[in-house]
Amino acid sequence: MIVNLSRHVFGSHQGYRTLAASEDLTADELAELQSFVFGQTNNAEYLATLKSTPAYWSRQLSSGRRAVTRVFVGPKDDQGRQSLRFVSAILYAKDWISAINGEDGALVGVDKIWSWDGKPRLPRIEVRVTKPDLVNPNAEQRQRILSLVGLIESMSNSPNSSIVVEERQLAPAEFAMVLALLPVWFRPQFSYGFRSLSEALPVQLNYLAPCASRGKSRRKVTPWRPHGGYASAKYASGLAHFWPEGGPPPWEFVENCKAFGDLLPTFEGTEVSSGTVAPPAPTLKQKRRQQRRQPRVPRIVYWLTAMALIIGATTYVAVNTIMSRRHADAVLDAADAFLTENADSSQLPAAGHKRKKIIETAQSHADEVADLTDSSRADRRDAVATKLNDWLSAAGDKDTKLVSLDEMLTSFETFAKPLGLENPESLVEIPDATSRSAVVGWKKRLEDSQAEASLMGEPYPTKIASALNRIHDWNVRIKELLNQCDAGLDGILKILGGPLPTTLTNAIDRTWSDVQSQLAKIDKILPEAQVGDVSPADPTTIDEYLSELMEQRDSVQHRVDSWAKHINKIKSEMNEFLDEAKGLVAEHKLKFDPVDAEAIQKPWTGAASAKGALEQALDYWPDSEEMLLLEETVESWMNKAADLAMAHFNKAIDQADSIWYDEKKRSSVDAQSNGLSTLPPNPTEAIKSLNVALDYWDANSSAIRHFDARMADRRHRQAVSLKTELINANSNYDKVVNPTPSPTPKP
Repeated sequence: MIVNLSRHVFGSHQGYRTLAASEDLTADELAELQSFVFGQTNNAEYLATLKSTPAYWSRQLSSGRRAVTRVFVGPKDDQGRQSLRFVSAILYAKDWISAINGEDGALVGVDKIWSWDGKPRLPRIEVRVTKPDLVNPNAEQRQRILSLVGLIESMSNSPNSSIVVEERQLAPAEFAMVLALLPVWFRPQFSYGFRSLSEALPVQLNYLAPCASRGKSRRKVTPWRPHGGYASAKYASGLAHFWPEGGPPPWEFVENCKAFGDLLPTFEGTEVSSGTVAPPAPTLKQKRRQQRRQPRVPRIVYWLTAMALIIGATTYVAVNTIMSRRHADAVLDAADAFLTENADSSQLPAAGHKRKKIIETAQSHADEVADLTDSSRADRRDAVATKLNDWLSAAGDKDTKLVSLDEMLTSFETFAKPLGLENPESLVEIPDATSRSAVVGWKKRLEDSQAEASLMGEPYPTKIASALNRIHDWNVRIKELLNQCDAGLDGILKILGGPLPTTLTNAIDRTWSDVQSQLAKIDKILPEAQVGDVSPADPTTIDEYLSELMEQRDSVQHRVDSWAKHINKIKSEMNEFLDEAKGLVAEHKLKFDPVDAEAIQKPWTGAASAKGALEQALDYWPDSEEMLLLEETVESWMNKAADLAMAHFNKAIDQADSIWYDEKKRSSVDAQSNGLSTLPPNPTEAIKSLNVALDYWDANSSAIRHFDARMADRRHRQAVSLKTELINANSNYDKVVNPTPSPTPKP
């Protein structure tokens, strides 16, 4: 059969919270589905069996819909502890009955229902379900099943009590049969947990796992005894009557029976009442035995025996009557004394051992009075029983309300922790729409409980007032965060509202960094997940304010994107020149001082190109500290290289001039020693030396002229003049050393 259902995921992500939900879930339903009451465990054996033997619980929500919650292994939390994930299927009660007859095993076995892709929204889905097959139990199993059905029947009017069944006591197949044998009309109001981890789970039937925690429940807990009887349970007795051992259960009886815990209607011509069934008719063999003739006994023996029996019976009855009346008087006197001492059950302590002890005493008196059978004390017995029942009813009503308030407050604390409701001042991020809607639902529940809490007395009014104050402070904190975002977005729009810059400066760069930092802070307060289409069914002032901020955030983002595109374009073009300059600096090692004057020609060319590239890059960002520092490095290298080149050039000229001077001096001395009037000097070595200087000039003139071009040009002219002098001297020297011979006269 096809069934349509909603879904909900509750798990750990920075604390337990709603991770995903279908859109049709109300705030009250979300609040109930976020209750962390199933229990917790790190037992590896239990966690490993959750796929093969599912753990789940089923109950009716306050909205009337049915929720079946299955338990899965969740991720490790922030402290490295194992968490659980609770996936719920929610469907209307009429579908729950018509589709699967209230047998949740049909839903638990459909993997499609429990799969989750990690997205925050879960669509409603349609699935085909098939009722699970049930195996007919043997005689021993039948007895256990009837015993548990009888206990459920006897406690059917105590919704705030729990029957606890341990996993070792009852097999899962037997548990499924128990659920299937409950009257169909009774199932929607019945709640149960299967393989639960806490005795405090608020269900009527709690099937506990071996590793479950015990002794922490505020509910009345009744342990199930597998060998207990069911004679006082009318429905269970009728079920046993129509269910033959080894045969199938009487499904027609289960479907048609309209009473549970009361007299059963006639079924197949048999009236079942008080849990008794008429004895079967005697067989033919038994009838024949009864018809056998007995040996004759003298009639006097019969008379004597009859007289003895009558006298004995009369004496026994008289003694028993006296003892019964005395016992009845003692029981009724004790009950009256108790009622006198505790006249008003509403004045009992709100909680604690003393209250529990008094109520147990009252119940004990009520049980003793109910067991009285002396008809002579019937009127007094009925009067005292009525008073005790009224007293217990009043105390039970208060207990029910106290348990309800305690469970609500415990659920709220579990819900509040991951959302920052424990300390609203510490809230730094606006919760999502689902969480805010759930808080609205909790506020309504707490406000609706204030009147009842006032009647119950302290500490409940104070606890509920404290919870409402925290919700108020939480909303105030959210508005503060929204105001921060609003002011931040206005500031960004003012900064980016002017024309786009044509060049970059340090001031513009700092402003741009501040804008990005401020926008990142705003985005942390307004997570990206919220920027989408969030439309709460019942929007609050906060939702409307947030919606306006989302529109403003989009406008700011559009302007930021324009700035980012423009600035990235400027930086891209600038980086082309900057990367070229950096490459040249690295290639020619311009960060190191030049040491060889004769090897500066190539690096000088590279330095000049690097400087040109830096000048072009600085046009995009005139006060860039990085580029100015790099330009300073290049210029420092060029200055040192220019000093080295000028010194080398001057040294080469001076060396040639010195050689020429020494040669002229030597030539004069040699002429005098040989008695010659003149002997021209040889300029060959001086010319070689001067040519070295002039070649260096030709290769490195830009470096030589870097500091003082006029001085460098003057030195160059001096070198050229010296070369002219040396060339003329060389011509004279050649004439003297190699004179041209006179032509031979012709004959």
